[in-house]
Amino acid sequence: MGDQPREERADEDAAGASSDLRRLFEESSFGSPEAQEAYIQPPPQLVADIIERISAVVDIESYRAGHPIYGQDRQTLSRHVLGETQIHRPLPPRVGVQSDTVLAARRAGLFLAQSREINRAADSIVADSESLLVPGRDLRMMSDGDREESQVLVAQWRELLSACPARAFGMDESARVLTTAAALAETLIANRDEHTALNLIRTAYPHLALLGRSHPVGFDIRRARAEALSELGHYRQAEAALRRLSADEQRVFGSADPRTTMLLLWALVGQDRLREADNGFRSLEDHLSQASGANTLLLKHAQCRHSWLRGRLGLVDESVSDYTRVIVGRTAELGEDHADTLDARHSQQKIQVVAGQGVQALLFLETLSNDRARVQGDRHPDTLETLKHLHLARVQAEPGDDRVVKHAIRELVEIDRIQRERHGRSHPLRQDTAASLRKLLRGEPFSSLLPVSISNEEHGQMVLRPGSSGLSRDTSSTLEQTAR
Repeated sequence: MGDQPREERADEDAAGASSDLRRLFEESSFGSPEAQEAYIQPPPQLVADIIERISAVVDIESYRAGHPIYGQDRQTLSRHVLGETQIHRPLPPRVGVQSDTVLAARRAGLFLAQSREINRAADSIVADSESLLVPGRDLRMMSDGDREESQVLVAQWRELLSACPARAFGMDESARVLTTAAALAETLIANRDEHTALNLIRTAYPHLALLGRSHPVGFDIRRARAEALSELGHYRQAEAALRRLSADEQRVFGSADPRTTMLLLWALVGQDRLREADNGFRSLEDHLSQASGANTLLLKHAQCRHSWLRGRLGLVDESVSDYTRVIVGRTAELGEDHADTLDARHSQQKIQVVAGQGVQALLFLETLSNDRARVQGDRHPDTLETLKHLHLARVQAEPGDDRVVKHAIRELVEIDRIQRERHGRSHPLRQDTAASLRKLLRGEPFSSLLPVSISNEEHGQMVLRPGSSGLSRDTSSTLEQTAR
């Protein structure tokens, strides 16, 4: 074959370069539908001005989320495309070297300007992810100021992540994003901020799609999502997600992660599948206690939730006794003021209140209420839950005292207001408060465990199930929201 004429080779090279640059340009945020139908040829000075302004914008999330410059530039470019100045129709397939090269250069300028910002944002996201993962980070135990500052940082990180496409990251960087998002989501869930956790998880999910849903790095964020759904009362949806995750874990690792198993059993408790969950918790505790290098913290979490389940099965005295062992263990390992220790103390007394035994819980709840206010703040969600059950215990202790009842109603009205503003009307914690208020206003006995004629083969006794106090999304119970 003879040598190809120099002009023809240059023509084809320019056309190929233009095609590649056009594809990149159309994938960028500047590739509007109109820009894909017509060649943009605004005056060179206009392009230069736009690129200069874009390059000066360091904060990519502000730029892409509605920065004034962005809106002005898109409007300016759209006017050229739509005909307020001059429309250039697509050129024929054989384009001249000079015109196509100029076109490619202009588009490359816009694309590269945006690419620099995206790459800078991606680097910032990965770098910030390391600073956000502080060992021992627990929003529940921070001061109000530190907690608010941390929540702002997490929100800013999520906004930056939402503005930067997942394809701008490498596989390793996407894995770090997923790891960070999962850890932050777990911290938010523990702090009763499930909606924010779900928003963060949704923002990070494109990175999971990039790696593949069955990639082991994505297991933690999938588990966190299911836990958030369960804490919001979506037990059936959480169960389905956890069963899929468990199957993937067994396929990859040979067995399910005990954390996944525990959350799955908890979703069963939320659906009143109590005996099925009871058998599962027994097996899980045996497995955790016998495993080499046993995770004592996870074992205590499983024991704490199983203790609550035993109370739900009507074994209130056994439940209280089991909780005592958990509290002693957590105090020795974590300290008496650790949020997990306070959680166990709360659940131990709450199970007595919901069983109508508030008299026995009263003094313990008074002490715990003060401890939680001191450690977590007097308006923290956990503190408010303890305060709520303290007032209910007082009503149970003095049911005929109108002053006690009226004071409890006033306090629960205020707690309900805070929970509605903070969590929303449909949140299980708020629903439980509203149900308790209705009972107090109607003068109904507060005991939430009502006998139901359901045989329990293992315990050989009547099973007690929750009555109408509190409506969750899937069942008639919101009792499980604070038993950890």
